[in-house]
Amino acid sequence: MKFFSSIIVLFFFSFSNGQSFEKTQKIVFHYKKGHYNFLKKGNYGVEEIIEFEKNSKNIFEVKKITQINNSFEFDKETQQNTLKKDDSLIKKINTLYFDKTYFDNLIHKLNYNDEKIKNDSLSFFLKKPSRKEILSIAKKYNIEHYLIDDETNQVDEFGKEKIKKISQLNSIEEFLQKINLRTDLEIITNDAWNFLNIKFIEQNNETEYIFDFINKNNEQEIIQVLGQPFTKMVKINKPEKQKLINFSVNKILLEKIPKESFIYQNLDFNHLKEFYIVWFIRNKN
Repeated sequence: MKFFSSIIVLFFFSFSNGQSFEKTQKIVFHYKKGHYNFLKKGNYGVEEIIEFEKNSKNIFEVKKITQINNSFEFDKETQQNTLKKDDSLIKKINTLYFDKTYFDNLIHKLNYNDEKIKNDSLSFFLKKPSRKEILSIAKKYNIEHYLIDDETNQVDEFGKEKIKKISQLNSIEEFLQKINLRTDLEIITNDAWNFLNIKFIEQNNETEYIFDFINKNNEQEIIQVLGQPFTKMVKINKPEKQKLINFSVNKILLEKIPKESFIYQNLDFNHLKEFYIVWFIRNKN
């Protein structure tokens, strides 16, 4: 399925309004992924909700994790496809909590625009891809012909050498120079969604941080990846919003979020490997 996006240049308000540990009553992580299917039968989206509340020790701990599968199923009575939501409650995980130190560090990073990490440090977080992973991604993007001999349908010598270089993250720094994130662009995807909303709830205020995971790139540059840049929205008096870039937010969240979570999988730096593998196969010898 092809997703169509629009890019709009905007001027965002610049403001600082960090959340207070003492005033914050609840924290909600709400992840959504899906696509429009025009009421056709079948799955069209998933959700994941992680809710934190303060306990008696004044620490935010997870109250519940809910995963939701959204689909349309045929209703014999109405003779139409109707919406169905299947909820599954995941047991509490003891390591999932926010103490004040972690909270303050996260809030600091969420409110601090820091672009320098995007090119000089990201490779540190990447795991080297396996041969199987490389071939799987090549097949996914229909570029396995760069690696496989037409007659034998096996990886040829040229392909073996290219796979070896990719597995060693050869030219990774050159690839990372393609990342050119823009805080002055509003990118709108018309027929699909894949985002995380982190909401900090106070008595008279709500602040949201929205991470859009539909990666945007072209042959020249990557302008949105791993939920960066993200959008901060303050819902007090006159609503305002601001675009920020800070990959340290991903790192901090990955320390706490369970690896099996949809949220973890989208924040994970190793998503960059897919872009890198495709780029290397197409452009490097």
